[in-house]
Amino acid sequence: MQQSRGSLLPVVERQQARADGARRPSRSIGRVLLSGLGFLADSYDIWVINICTDIMKLESYEENQTDELVSWVKSSLLVGSIVGQLGFGWAADHWGRKSMFVVTCLLVVLGSLCSALVVDTPQFGIYSQLCVCRFVLGLGIGGEYPLSATITSESSVTSRRGTDLATVFAMQGVGRILCNLVLLALLASLPNQNDLTWRLALGFGAVPGVLALYWRVTMEETVPFATCEKTTMRPSLWELSPKFKKLLLGTAGAWFLLDVTFYGNSLFSGDVTQAIGAASTPRQEAVSNLWINLLSMPGYILSILFLDSIGRKRLQCWGFVLVAVLFAIMSSIHKHLLDNTTLYIALYSLTFLFVDFGPNVTTFIIPVEAFPTPMRATCHGVSAAVGKVGAVVGVGLFKPLQDAAGIPAVFFACAMVSLVGLSLIHI
Repeated sequence: MQQSRGSLLPVVERQQARADGARRPSRSIGRVLLSGLGFLADSYDIWVINICTDIMKLESYEENQTDELVSWVKSSLLVGSIVGQLGFGWAADHWGRKSMFVVTCLLVVLGSLCSALVVDTPQFGIYSQLCVCRFVLGLGIGGEYPLSATITSESSVTSRRGTDLATVFAMQGVGRILCNLVLLALLASLPNQNDLTWRLALGFGAVPGVLALYWRVTMEETVPFATCEKTTMRPSLWELSPKFKKLLLGTAGAWFLLDVTFYGNSLFSGDVTQAIGAASTPRQEAVSNLWINLLSMPGYILSILFLDSIGRKRLQCWGFVLVAVLFAIMSSIHKHLLDNTTLYIALYSLTFLFVDFGPNVTTFIIPVEAFPTPMRATCHGVSAAVGKVGAVVGVGLFKPLQDAAGIPAVFFACAMVSLVGLSLIHI
């Protein structure tokens, strides 16, 4: 007889307890590194497009660059990520973590290489081709979110789970730094070769995936999934208990609001640095972004060190508060900041620091710890996908808002969104 929805909660909790008891923690370090390498590639691929489109502007192609086309190129990866997070999260709960981990790696490699090899044609131009290639890339990147989190969580002992997950997530910061270092190296070694420079920069995103592919193919399935694979029913989202539905609303809603500000600001960070006169060329933009990313990197490190002692909920709460305060300050004194480049970059970097030492890491960790094994990847994927919807909203709205009312209006909107995110802590 089919079990009622209300009975699903105790069943999956008992099955999770049995699976957790069967874990083999000795394998956690290798899988943390494997997941982290994939997350580094994902972060690199997301951020590298910002300066690459500025480099492409220096070349003449059959398809002329417009703000609308650039927005489509950037948003196509986010749309692909949404599909990948939903699809691979569900697939990982039904067909296994290992097999899907291999597929996402292949998609990231394929999307990166195809992005570097687009052809300049008048019919279906270079920017249109990039939209397709980066959508495929987004499918792989999206799948990496629930899979990296789930595999790391299921390969770690309880006492180190938070630290391991925070370590994997910290590779996002490493990927952002690597992105700027690669661009600076290419710009320095290939002067006036703009076409080759951006192609190599996009193609480099395949390197971490190539390095990780063998180890993903040869890795074993996680013990919790293998334990419950044949004995556990997998409820649909509609069959979740009220407790889990409410929890999913909280994890997804907080991630949505975070990514509105995080991706909206990150993808247009070049506009901020140009507005304060710190970056008028791709090289100067890469240098400015490198400093911003280096200054925000301690946020990831602090999360690794203090996540367990501070607690997930408290860290997310104070992160939203401090980010809201910083954006409000920058909005209110923006005219004065234009005359003080150092203070402007410092305050702008602090927003990323407290996002990374706050809701950016907790929204990644909480879903994978809160849901049981049979629905863990699915619910994490749904939460992450809703977050990426927020990223699309941020990318789509902040640029027109900036054009209409200026950067101070964008900062004020980010402050208000962060305060709304604070309200979801109590769900």
